Amino acid sequence: MKLIDFSDCKIDRHSDYGGSDRKNAIIYNGERYMIKFSERQEPKNDYGTSNVNNVLSEYIGSHIFASVGIPVHETLLGTYNGELVVACRNFLSPGDTLHEFSWYLRNQYDSSDIKRTPILEQIYKTISADPDLTLIKKEAVARYWDTFVVDAIIGNFDRHSGNWGYIIDASDNVKLAPVYDCGSCMFPGLSADAMGRVLDTAYGIARRIYEFPKAALLVEGKKVGYYDMMSSGYNADCERAVLRIAPKINTDDLSKVISETSILSGERKDFYIAMLKNRFRYIVERAYNRIKRNDYDEKALARIGTDSFKDEAETLEEFERAEKEMN
Repeated sequence: MKLIDFSDCKIDRHSDYGGSDRKNAIIYNGERYMIKFSERQEPKNDYGTSNVNNVLSEYIGSHIFASVGIPVHETLLGTYNGELVVACRNFLSPGDTLHEFSWYLRNQYDSSDIKRTPILEQIYKTISADPDLTLIKKEAVARYWDTFVVDAIIGNFDRHSGNWGYIIDASDNVKLAPVYDCGSCMFPGLSADAMGRVLDTAYGIARRIYEFPKAALLVEGKKVGYYDMMSSGYNADCERAVLRIAPKINTDDLSKVISETSILSGERKDFYIAMLKNRFRYIVERAYNRIKRNDYDEKALARIGTDSFKDEAETLEEFERAEKEMN
């Protein structure tokens, strides 16, 4: 894999990109791109890193979505003035306007009623009530849950209401935007050393399947676990997405995305492949099998709306139960 040097690219002064990451706008090969830089932070514990790997996460997460056939923005890895960056191609055509879901949410609710983490009930009410979104209600709901399923595999903890959206074209037609902003997947704050330690124990792996990250979705006032949402019978649209997406997942394709990202160290490749395979097997594939059998997980349903998996023994018990089911 050859990194592209974007340092001498023309600056795109007509694009303005929001969000918390440090960004720049450039023209590359005649196309508009947003480039994202790695974030820096103070490590929160001895598992953390001072240089957050959101650049690699954006690139890998986006390519996982593409491997499943879900429309996603194009991403390229490169450097800018010596720093590793990911370049995300601007998917808007002339005359297009992107409205993030948060924009529609603010049209329906007072700011005091909106949380950074989306509320399931508000998602449905907004899509049903907004005059634009109601025109594509079926597609919008399906895309939300399809994205949810893939986010479960890549461990995305931050699909907040500003991280998906809709396009109004020059003729005032509304359509789904491709998936974008995947920089919070694949445990970007974890150091390479910590990744090895995680893979050393069953508990380390189990925690990162069942304890965290949870989905950026509030259900009954609490963040919901990915497995719990998919296997509990709580939401029929979520189940339909599992049935659509799970058969499209090929773990060899997931591994190929990682192995072909040659900039990754051996430790990171091992960790990423292990997480993708385990999260698919024990969250998505497990849920798929339960839905097909019409055998919903009562424990998963009981956990929704609660703070679950605080105890090491309970987490390991869940992992052992999952292994028995899958074997």
